Amino acid sequence: MNIFLILTLLITTACVSPGTSELKITQDVTLKSEDQPDKSVKANEVIEIGSKPVIIEKEGHISVIVYPLDDSEARSNLTASLAKVEDWGGPSYQKAIQKEVQNAIDQISEVQALLSQRKATIALEKLTEIEKKLPITSIQILKANCYVLLGDQPRASEVLEGILKEQPDHKIAKQMLTEIKGRR
Repeated sequence: MNIFLILTLLITTACVSPGTSELKITQDVTLKSEDQPDKSVKANEVIEIGSKPVIIEKEGHISVIVYPLDDSEARSNLTASLAKVEDWGGPSYQKAIQKEVQNAIDQISEVQALLSQRKATIALEKLTEIEKKLPITSIQILKANCYVLLGDQPRASEVLEGILKEQPDHKIAKQMLTEIKGRR
């Protein structure tokens, strides 16, 4: 059989015989290839697959990479329908994601409670653990708050400057950094 599908992470891979293979796309997508500019394809359009891999993308959907096989003379006809990212793992996957999000929110709420009690050292320890699983800017902002409460403005500034290096327009980081520099 010269066609097979492999599901890897959030990309599906399909292999087809070279040159004369056709692919029918069931929704509006974008095709990407290393040797051609991006091409918009309308739903139910049939495209020819050449000798180079093609990526089929649609925002909010799982992408497909189509690889032509070098050793096949047979013609392949495929139909591609990209699944929505939120539908990818099914109900049990969604439940697991919701559990993880709720856990993260609970941990951040606990940190905020510690900060309101001025227990910045304990909050900072918890944030360091949370950050291992959830490396997002909001965690960095909370860490900067801990450093401010601990009186370590240089370290808070360092954290905020790191955020602004990656995200120059981050409003909260800009505001906090301005306030810290105004206190010096």
